Amino acid sequence: MSREMSSSKTELHLPARHAEPKHTQNGRAKKGAAICRSCMHIFYQKQWVHPKFASHKVLEEANKSKHVMLCPACLMSEQHLYEGEVLIHQVPEHYEKELVNLINAYGRRAVVQDSQHRVIAVEKKGLSYRVTTTENQLAAKLAKKIKEVFKGISDLRILHSKAPYAVERAVLIFA
Repeated sequence: MSREMSSSKTELHLPARHAEPKHTQNGRAKKGAAICRSCMHIFYQKQWVHPKFASHKVLEEANKSKHVMLCPACLMSEQHLYEGEVLIHQVPEHYEKELVNLINAYGRRAVVQDSQHRVIAVEKKGLSYRVTTTENQLAAKLAKKIKEVFKGISDLRILHSKAPYAVERAVLIFA
């Protein structure tokens, strides 16, 4: 009976979700390692690793490797793409330096936790700031941290883009 059942089984083929390729974003795991030519982070076994926190084995593989490429975060920076945006309006002059320091420190900590989470740019226009990030969740977390630190913020709104876009916008307004 079990032979009959095995011969009558049919393979189940599920369609790719939203036209995603069969394999993951980074493809099949390649032997060895690759190095990002911009930030020097190491791609090893389908993940990007900060060289400061890489194991001895990963560093050895990276030193042997001659494969150089751009990591997704550096590629986004180069192509002026972003997934997260924080807009901060009516920033009082006496908070500007502290605000920029907070944003930069938050970005440095994010890279330590995940080498692909980055603050791409901090731009100032008049009394407003625009911060772009490689990850949409990073923008929301950064906005919440800014609201927590600066008590003068009267409004925080987090806006999510509709599919297929994954951009998250956080808007902060000082009172």
